[in-house]
Amino acid sequence: MNQRNVNHDSIDSNVGSKTHHIPKINMRKFDGNDPATWILQMEQFFDLNNVQNTQKVCMETVYLEPNQFVWYQWLCSHKQFIIWAIFTEELIAHYEDTKRNTFFSQLISLKQKGSIMEHIEEFQKLNIMVKDIPEEHRIDVFIGSLKDNIQHDVCLWEPNSLEKAFRLARKMERKIMATRKQTTHNYKDRSVVAPSLPQPIRLTPQQLEEKRAKGLCYSCDSKYTKGHECAEKKLFYIDCEEEEEKEQERTKEKDILQEQSLDEKQINPTISCNALAGITTPQTIKIEGQIKKKR
Repeated sequence: MNQRNVNHDSIDSNVGSKTHHIPKINMRKFDGNDPATWILQMEQFFDLNNVQNTQKVCMETVYLEPNQFVWYQWLCSHKQFIIWAIFTEELIAHYEDTKRNTFFSQLISLKQKGSIMEHIEEFQKLNIMVKDIPEEHRIDVFIGSLKDNIQHDVCLWEPNSLEKAFRLARKMERKIMATRKQTTHNYKDRSVVAPSLPQPIRLTPQQLEEKRAKGLCYSCDSKYTKGHECAEKKLFYIDCEEEEEKEQERTKEKDILQEQSLDEKQINPTISCNALAGITTPQTIKIEGQIKKKR
């Protein structure tokens, strides 16, 4: 009898219209990640199929993974009455770290890492969750999140809407990519000519000595005078051979040793045996002197 009443009520509720049928759609089951996006997808699904508010909570349980369904059962045991608004609030509070990762903090700290399309999608996803922010502030946040080379060009155009900012960012990225491809192509074809550097002119010690003797400038063949400036700038390299330097050092060392030996000979006096015996020779020099006032 009860079964008949239920069927009868169902028939009466659909009088004058076709039976409401919800098409089968492969919706993503909630696995604990990104609850805000999943809630938006479910609301789109409900709006598309005209699902009543009283049926939303019952229907969403079909799209929960086993672990998340356990959480739903726990929620039912602690709440006497659950509607869709309460369910979504509890879901976000449980699976979203609202203390450390609010949507607003994520939005203002967002920075472009990949392509501009990926960044726009990530920005739009967070932008939907943040309410009560003026449009001009959202534009500033988006432009500030772009890479430096794109951000500068977009700022110059001063977009007055987010959509214009999105279009400009995509346009600037395509321009930068085209420039990079052109530069890479030129390098592959070897069409980019490296700047020519002046080659150094090597001057040997003999050449330096000749120029010094003739009074010529080391950098050019003109006479060197005070305040002289070369007509043509050149790069010179003074070449000093190591063997010559070593030979010069050895010669200097020998000269120093000889001088030292001569000094020692001059400093150390010698007395011959003839002088001690009082024997004189034609080469003997006699010098009179006094020691303690005695001759």
